[in-house]
Amino acid sequence: MSVATMDESWGIPIGTDVYTADGEHLGSVVEGDSYELVVERGFFFIHDYQIKLSDVDRFEDGKLFLSLTREQVEQERKKS
Repeated sequence: MSVATMDESWGIPIGTDVYTADGEHLGSVVEGDSYELVVERGFFFIHDYQIKLSDVDRFEDGKLFLSLTREQVEQERKKS
């Protein structure tokens, strides 16, 4: 069992589950800074998503909710 740690520079615990605006589980926070988060999804086929902090809607009950849908997140990923 892993214990979530808190990065004091941006305040969101490592390991926090991230959900899109349409309710889909995107993955878990693996790192971040004052501008963006890195969310990792998958076990064998790992995908990283870089999420701008401005795209975070809320942090509630230990979960992070985005203001973007899954489709919007995928479109942003293709741009980078």
